[in-house]
Order: sequence, then structure tokens, then C-alpha cells
Amino acid sequence: MKRSSLFALLSAVTLVPAWQGCQVKCVTGSGNAVTETRALETFTKIEASGTYKLVLKQDSVQQVTVTADDNIQQYTRLHVTGNKLVVDTDGNFCDTSPVVITISAKVFEGLEISGAVEVSGESVIRTTDFNMKLSGANKVRLNLDASEVKTSSTGSSTLKLTGQAGSHQLDVMGAADVNATDFVVGNYDIKSAGASKCRINVLSKLDVNSAGASVIEYKGNPATVNNHDSGTSSLKKIQ
Repeated sequence: MKRSSLFALLSAVTLVPAWQGCQVKCVTGSGNAVTETRALETFTKIEASGTYKLVLKQDSVQQVTVTADDNIQQYTRLHVTGNKLVVDTDGNFCDTSPVVITISAKVFEGLEISGAVEVSGESVIRTTDFNMKLSGANKVRLNLDASEVKTSSTGSSTLKLTGQAGSHQLDVMGAADVNATDFVVGNYDIKSAGASKCRINVLSKLDVNSAGASVIEYKGNPATVNNHDSGTSSLKKIQ
């Protein structure tokens, strides 16, 4: 046997145990979905990563429920740090029912979402300031009534907003997609890059700094439009 062939064979034999050791076991869902109520300290912000579905509801009483297969409940971790509810996973799941976390709270001030988390609002969220940091392939759909909104969106995240706000500072990168034509805002400050796309509705002032192949489309008749673009980025008024 040639030396090169012998070396290749020995390398393959050596790598097999290492590869097998890197395999991560996953927990298969039982198919029996149950709902549990989690007792938690007061929070105003949410941080979540993984593949959860979050349902937000503004209410006078705080309550958090988790709906998941009965053998998955123990791996869905929720805890409060400061004023932030942190949601993460202790393990890997296979073939499970969707893990749905319904969150009712008196005040919502922000979201930090990564992975493939889906977020929806069951009611209008009324607040003063609301901050969102989105990354990964998440999907967020909210109805907001706020004074000031700040959003950072990267990766292939999708954001759909309705409602209204006094101002919205929006930073988007990558293939992020923002659909906010039914979210009426007084003043917009947008920074966009990559292949991102934003569709917005602005009343008074629009400031844009765009690069790459980003696309921004806007409804409304703002008195002031400041556009600083580079690359093949574009700004277009729509009806």
C-alpha cells in the first residue's frame, strides 16, 4: 500500500470516533402537548433564542404560560435577570409540537430575538419607548402605539409593524425585511445596508443613509427628506 493511501486510511479511522463524539443527541417530543404556568419576577423586556413562538399580550396582570410536549417542558428555560425575561433551551428537540410561550405583562419595553423565534402580538402594545434587536431568521409581527421605537435588524429577519409612533430609528442589514406601511411614524431615521428592504409610512421627516443593494420605499408626504446613498441602494416614494 502506498504511503499516501495508508495515511488517508489512518486519518479516516481516527476521525470516525471524533465525528461520532460530536453527534448531539436530541429529545424527541412525546406528542402530548400540555400548558404550564411559570411563576416569574416582574419584567419589562424579553430576550429569546431558539425556535420558540412567543405571543405577547399587554395586560394588567403578568402571566407566562408555556405550551409544549410534556417531556419538553423541562428543557424550556425561563428566568428573569434585572428587568429582562430570558428564554432559552437546555437541549436539542426533534419532532416536537411547537413550543408556544404566551407572555402577558403590564409594560413591554423591548425585545432581543435571535435564531428562528416567531413573535406575534395578541393585542396593541402601548408604551413610551420600545427597542428591538433582531438577528437570525426570526419573524416578528407587532401592533405598537409608542412615542419612540428603535430597531436593529440583521440576517434574514422579517418584521411587520402596524400602529403608530412619534419616531422610529431603524438600522437594517443583510437580507432583513421590514414591512411597516401600516405603521404611521412622525420622524424616521433609517440606516440600511446589504440586500435589506424597508417599506415604511412617514409623516414629517425622513433621514436615510443607505448602502449596498438596499431598497427603501415610503408612503406619506414628509416635509423633509434627506437621502444619502451609495452602491445600488434606492429610495422610492410609493402610494
